[in-house]
Amino acid sequence: MNRLLRYTRITVEAICALLLTALLVDYSMGTARIAGWLARIQFLPACLSMSFGIIAFWLGFTLIFGRVYCSTACPLGAFQDLIARMPSLSRRKKPFRLRRNYTPPQTAVRYAALAILAAGLMGATFILSYIEPYTVYSRISVYLLKPAYGSAENLIADLGEFTGLWTIALVNVGVISVTGIIISVATLAIIAATSIRHGRWFCNTACPTGAALGIVSRYSIFHMDIDTDKCVQCRKCVRVCKAECISMPDHVVDTSRCVVCFNCVNACDSGAITYTSKRKQLSIPMMQRIIPVGSRQGEVSAQGIDTATKAVTAARPMDRRKFLTAGIVAAASPLLARATDKTSARIEPLETGSVPLVPARYVTPPGTKSRNEFLQKCTGCGLCISHCTSQVLRPSSGQYSYRHLMVPVMDFSRNWCYYDCNRCTTLCPTDALHPLTRDEKRRFVNGLARVDAANCISAVEGTPCGACARRCPAGAIAMRPLNDTTPNVMPVIDPSKCIGCGACEYICPAAPFKAIVINGNH
Repeated sequence: MNRLLRYTRITVEAICALLLTALLVDYSMGTARIAGWLARIQFLPACLSMSFGIIAFWLGFTLIFGRVYCSTACPLGAFQDLIARMPSLSRRKKPFRLRRNYTPPQTAVRYAALAILAAGLMGATFILSYIEPYTVYSRISVYLLKPAYGSAENLIADLGEFTGLWTIALVNVGVISVTGIIISVATLAIIAATSIRHGRWFCNTACPTGAALGIVSRYSIFHMDIDTDKCVQCRKCVRVCKAECISMPDHVVDTSRCVVCFNCVNACDSGAITYTSKRKQLSIPMMQRIIPVGSRQGEVSAQGIDTATKAVTAARPMDRRKFLTAGIVAAASPLLARATDKTSARIEPLETGSVPLVPARYVTPPGTKSRNEFLQKCTGCGLCISHCTSQVLRPSSGQYSYRHLMVPVMDFSRNWCYYDCNRCTTLCPTDALHPLTRDEKRRFVNGLARVDAANCISAVEGTPCGACARRCPAGAIAMRPLNDTTPNVMPVIDPSKCIGCGACEYICPAAPFKAIVINGNH
C-alpha cells in the first residue's frame, strides 16, 4: 500500500508536469486544447481570476489530505524533485544521495511570503510574480526550454531534408528575450541550489502558495503520524524527507510543511509512519537534546537565555548573496534588453524618418479591458507570448515601468497582430486577457494609429508609397493630399475604423524612425 501511494503520486506529478511543460513549449495549439486547463487550476492564477470554485477545491482538499497540491499539481515542485534527484543519478556504481536532517521552520520568512501574496492579490502583482511557483516555472520553460526545443526541432527537420528520410515543417523560434533569459537563469540557479541541498526549502519558506496552503494543512484530517511503539530510531524517514520536517526527538511531523510525498512511509521498514487521520504522540519526548561541547547545562547568558538551548535551536542565518545577486541582475536586465533585443523590420528601410516617434502609451495585448486591471492580474508567465502566432508579443523591459518587467507588450517592429488570431486571449489563466471570439477580435480596438508627416516618404519626397493604406485590414487609412500647394500625399487615419493592429507601423519603410505609430488606448 505504501509503495502504491508513492508511485501513484509520482505518476500524477509527472503527468501534470509534462503536460504543462508541453503546453508552454509547444508551437501548435494541439497541446493547449488538451492541457490548457492545467494552467487555470494553478492556485495563484485561480486567485487572480477570481475562480472561487477552484480556490475552494484546493483549500478543502488541503484541509482533508494535506498539501497534495504541492506534490502533484505544482510544476515547480516536480522540477525541484527532479533537480534533487540528479546527484543520485550521476554515479551508477555508488549512488550519491544527500542525507537530509530536520530543520526548524523559518516562520518570519513564511509570513513575509504571505504578506507578498496578500499584496499581490491587492494589485502588487509585480512583486509576487518573481516567487510564485507557476509563473517561475512558466518563465523557465518559455525563455529557456522553448528556444532550445524549437532549435532542436528545426535541426531534425534540416537533417530529414538533407537525408530525404522525413519531412518536418520548420518552426519560427522567435526572437530570444535577453531580459527573460537573465531572470530565468537567475531564478533557476537559486532554486536548483536550494533543491539539491535542502529539497523543498523554496516550497516551505519562500513560496507564497506553500505558505498559504501550509496554514490550512496544519489542521489537515489525514497526515503523517509516527507510532512511537514501532519506531526504532533508525532515522531513515528523516534522511529521505524532502521537506526536512520530521523531528525525531519529538516524533512529530510538521504538517504545515509536509508535502505528502510518501517518501518517509516508503522508507520506514518497521511501519512506524503511516498516512492516517489518527494521532499518536508522546507527551514527553523520547530523546532529549544533548548539551553541546563547551557549554554547561543551566548556564545563562547576559540576556537571560540558556546557552545550551540557544546553541541547539539557533536558526542558521539565511544566505542573502543569492537574493542580492538576483536583484542586481534583474535591475540591470532592462538595459541589456534595450541594447540587444532590438530587431530590424522585415522590409527594406528608406532613410527618411528623422523625427523620433514613440507611442504615448505602449499597446497591451488584445482582450485587455483596462490597463490597470491587466497590470494587476498579469504575472508575466509568458504563456501568451509562447503561443503568439505572429510573435508580436514580447516581454516588456520597462515599457510599463520597471515594476512590471516581463509583462507582455506588443512590439510592431517584429510583426503585426493577425486579424483573425485570438489565441492569446483563450490561454490566459489569470483573466488578465479576457477571451475573445474571432469576430470579437476583429472588432477589438487595441489602440489608434498616429502619423507624423515629417517622417512620411510620400509627404516629404513625393514618392508614391501607400504601403500602410494597402496593408490595413480594417480600411482605416486613406492617402490624402498634404495641402493645396503640393501634390504630395500622406496617410490619414479614420479613428472610427482603426483597431490598432499595428500592420501599418510594421510595414512602414521609413527609417530610422517610423512615420506611423500605434498608441495604446487602455
